[in-house]
Amino acid sequence: TKLISGVYAAGNCVLLVDELRPWASTVWMPEILDALLRAYRHKNVSLLVTTQSIRDLHRSFRFSVTESHVFFTDQADDLEVIRERWGILPERVRALGRGESVTWRRAEFGARPA
Repeated sequence: TKLISGVYAAGNCVLLVDELRPWASTVWMPEILDALLRAYRHKNVSLLVTTQSIRDLHRSFRFSVTESHVFFTDQADDLEVIRERWGILPERVRALGRGESVTWRRAEFGARPA
């Protein structure tokens, strides 16, 4: 949380979290991370996170996403969340090859319910 506090205080930077799971769960995240999610635009912070499963993301992350790169998965639960959240059909995700992705951008496709 010291790193996140420093990013929040400094602003104007990029924070990349590879594998978010140790930092937050679907039901819990540190208060400072929640504050960063609420203020990142005002603080000029780009927050980039990776996860192996969309289901690992706290609802606040799913709601705050402005761009998502979806790679191949055949996990039915993940495919359903991806379809519901971003409107990307399971067949399209299952057809992706190694290193290929489908990109969803809020500016292009609009917000969908978290």
